[in-house]
Order: sequence, then structure tokens, then C-alpha cells
Amino acid sequence: MPTCRSARRREIAQSGAHDFDTFYARRPQNDVLGDNVLLVGSSDAKGIRVVPTALRAPTRERAEAERAAAVRGDPMAPKKLRCHDKRMAAVGAVWEQDRQPRSAADIVSEMQRTPASTVTRTKLPRPANKRVWATIETGVASSVGEMFDEFDRRDPGRSRTATVLVDGDHHQLTAIFDHARRCARSITLVIDLIHVLHYIWIVGLALRTKSRAGEWVAAQLKVLLTEGGTALIAATEQALVGKKLSKKANTAVHGALKYFRSNEELMDYPRFLAAGLPIATGVIEGACRHLIQDRLGITGARWNLPGAEAMLRLRALHSSGDWDAYWRFHCQQEALRNYGRDACTA
Repeated sequence: MPTCRSARRREIAQSGAHDFDTFYARRPQNDVLGDNVLLVGSSDAKGIRVVPTALRAPTRERAEAERAAAVRGDPMAPKKLRCHDKRMAAVGAVWEQDRQPRSAADIVSEMQRTPASTVTRTKLPRPANKRVWATIETGVASSVGEMFDEFDRRDPGRSRTATVLVDGDHHQLTAIFDHARRCARSITLVIDLIHVLHYIWIVGLALRTKSRAGEWVAAQLKVLLTEGGTALIAATEQALVGKKLSKKANTAVHGALKYFRSNEELMDYPRFLAAGLPIATGVIEGACRHLIQDRLGITGARWNLPGAEAMLRLRALHSSGDWDAYWRFHCQQEALRNYGRDACTA
């Protein structure tokens, strides 16, 4: 009986999400705040635990090898964590936001979370006209394409420079560059400051004791925000001169430097702050949580592709504030399919 109920719920969700693509394809350009307001987009990915048949071929092969190597029969044998039972869902978001110029001191103070920073913290403009989506059937390239389609819907003349927040993932950046060329659209790429700060901390903990690492990180963060990525790389390389690190620490530091160098052009924070651009991916991180983790990540859940895709679309509609408009549109489309155009206009 539970299986029958689950199948019925899945059918209802799939039927309800049937007109998702058509709804957004026909959506008019009626939610643009203005030409001087920032047009912002972001992309990310989040794993969803799925049934074995829903895994992509390389992941499925690794999962089969993992099961074959598992110890069976020994009740006391340590259980290995399942590492190959998830399929990545691509998440995207587009929104508009007023500019808010800030200084390096504002950011450093906020990161340190001192009592003074709580009192003097600048209230940032909230994202407006936000649309989020997620897909598990297609990959990051398709989701990034949808982001650029949404840019074109809001700015068909391509007169605005879109700001795209990224985390430095190679496949993500490749897809963004490919679609920007295809659409002939000017974009400003900003790498998430929180990701960069994580790597600064890796270097700080390798070069300093834990009690002194915070001071070093704060100093390098100020360098990054006032002088940019090139200055951060130079300061990090200078700090390594004469240092004898363990093999583990050396690997970690050079991994961080590799990240800095590969994303150097995306860390022009002095220019980003002066222009009032956002520098953190809070919107897309939140979308990953409330679109995926809060529902599809519940304990014990394993999804097939049609069921997961339908659930993602329904949750995206609600999170984007389009639930009521979509259901009016969906009911009209259902009437057309069932009774024809004459019955709908009667």
C-alpha cells in the first residue's frame, strides 16, 4: 500500500509540473526594476540520493564496484560510507539588486563579527524579482543556458552587464563562457568571497599556529579586498619564503595557490566593491538548501529521475513566487488538452 501511495503522489507531482517549461517560455518581461539596477545570476550543484538506475553511467560503475568490494557476512565489519549513490542536480538563480558600494573595512569588520561590526553593519539591498530553478535530468550546461535565457528575457537588448557569481568550478566556468559567447552578452564574473576565504584559512593554518592564524587571515583578506587577487598571490608566495612545511601542509598551501592563480581575474574585489556588486553566493547556496536538501535530502529518501525532476520544479515555482500564476496557467493548459480551445472560451 505505501508503494501505491508513493507512486500516486509521484504521478500527481509529475502531472502538476507538466507545463513548467511552457509557463516560463511565455512569461512576459514585466518584472524588471530598471536599467541601472544590477542583473545578477548564479549557478551551483547539489547531490541527490537516487535509485541505482538513475545514476549516470560513470557513477553507476563506481557504485557497482563499491558494492562488489563490500564485506558480507561479518556483522562486526566496519561499514563504509556510500560515496556513489548520488546524482548531481544543477541549480540556477537570476535576480535584480540595487547597487551598494562598500569598503574593504566594511567586509573585514563583518567577517570578524566584532560587537562594533554588529552595530555599524551596512544594510544590504535585498534581491528582488528572484527566480530559482533546479534540474537533475540535465547538467550544469543546461542550467547555465537557462540562466542566460532569463538574462535575455529581462534584457533583450543586451544593454546591461550581467554579474555572475561563481565558486570557481571548472565545468561551471566553461559553461558560462560558452553561453556568454553564444548570446554575445557582456558579463562580469565574481568569485564567491567565502570560497576564497576558505583557501586563505588553509594557508594561514599551515603557516601559523591556530591562535595566530586568525590575525594572518584578516591581514590577507584586507590585502585581497584593497589590492586584488594578484596582491594576495604575491603576499602568499612571500610568506612561504624560508618556511619548512610538512608534506601535508605543503600540499594544502600549493593547492590554495593553484586556486588563487586560476581565479586571479575573478578576484578583482576593489573594483567589485566600488561598483556596488555582490561578492558572495548566498542566494544560490540558499536555493540549494531549500530547493533540494530540505525535501529531497530527507533521511532514507531515494529518488528516480521523473519524480525528483517534478519535485524540483514544483519547489522552484513556490520559491520564485510564481505558484499562483503557474497554477492558473496550468489549469488553462489542462482544459485545452482535455476539452479543446472552444470549450475554454465558452
